[in-house]
Amino acid sequence: MGQMARSADKLARGDCDFTVEISGDDEAARALRALDGTKTSLRAVITDTKSLLASAADGQLGVRVDAGRHQGDFKAIVEGINQTLDAVTGRVAAAGRARSSPPG
Repeated sequence: MGQMARSADKLARGDCDFTVEISGDDEAARALRALDGTKTSLRAVITDTKSLLASAADGQLGVRVDAGRHQGDFKAIVEGINQTLDAVTGRVAAAGRARSSPPG
C-alpha cells in the first residue's frame, strides 16, 4: 500500500513523473492499475493542453487537438479548449472583415 499512497500523493500534487510497479491480480494490483491509468489519462490531457497553449502563444490559433482520444471529463476539458479557440478565432476573423470592409 505504500507505493499506492506515494503515487496517489504525487498525482494529487500534479506530479505524473512516477512509475507504478504492478504484480498480481488482487485488489491492490487492480487499484494500482487504475491509478496508473489515471496517470496516463492525465498526462494525455496535459500534453494536449500544453500543445494548444504553445501553438496559441506562437500565433497558430487554428491548431486543435483530437478530443476523441480522451474520455469523460478529460474529453470535455479538451473539447472546451478547442471550442474556446474556435470562438476566439471566429471573433478575430470577424473583426478583420469589419476593418477591411468599406464604410457603407
